[in-house]
Amino acid sequence: MKFFKFTIVAGVFVGCATVLVNAKANEECAQIKQIIDSGMNRQYPFAAVAGLNLPNADCWTDIGDRDSKRNFYSCEWNADYYSKLDELKNERDELSDARGELFEAWIEHDGGLYAWEKAEALQLEANELIQTYNYAISNIVITTQAQQARLMEWQSEIQQLQRQAQSAQNNAQALDREHDELLAKYDAKIKESEDKIQETEALEKNLEIMANQQADALYTGLYECISSGAIGNYAYQVDSQRKEWNLENDCFVGISDSGPTLYISCPNPSYQVQ
Repeated sequence: MKFFKFTIVAGVFVGCATVLVNAKANEECAQIKQIIDSGMNRQYPFAAVAGLNLPNADCWTDIGDRDSKRNFYSCEWNADYYSKLDELKNERDELSDARGELFEAWIEHDGGLYAWEKAEALQLEANELIQTYNYAISNIVITTQAQQARLMEWQSEIQQLQRQAQSAQNNAQALDREHDELLAKYDAKIKESEDKIQETEALEKNLEIMANQQADALYTGLYECISSGAIGNYAYQVDSQRKEWNLENDCFVGISDSGPTLYISCPNPSYQVQ
């Protein structure tokens, strides 16, 4: 099983709460201010930050049309881990499918059952003919050419039946081996599938823990950025449960634990009431 090492609190705003008191003004807070200011541009909203990525994040803009009330700038962290998680889930599902196919193949494979029955029937027929041959040799005086020819025919039939019985027995043994090999492959696939499930669940659990911790770190950093006025002296309302701030300019800044994701949204100047 593979294990993944995580940097528990990575990305933007690490230690932000302690550096904001510095007169230098925090770089990350300045970037957030830049994003909000760009979002308020009525002609080209978020255009100035379209290529901006916050540290260790994947960022993008979502500019709405006339039917959309708001525009968004969003950043997500841990894309590589989520990509790996998707890869593991696909491998897990493929192993599950393969396991099911092997199980069906094993169930439908009868092994050497019918071949053994055939071998037994052929050997029984050969034994009966041997008894008939031995009786004739012991109790009948063979004098005619026809009688001798008949004995030779019986010998040939016995040999042929014995060869057929041996061939059926060999086939039965081979089919039994195939059946056992299918079962062994199925058992191995179960173990491989269980390992992949554990690997997937471990990554998923660790990623959830890390994302929650990163979201808390983001919240702490943003709280200091906004409350200190480092992004501008906006009046605001904060919803600590949703990790979201509503600014007086009608922009809002929020954090989703998934990812985590930082989103900054401002009114869309192109929006037209229908």
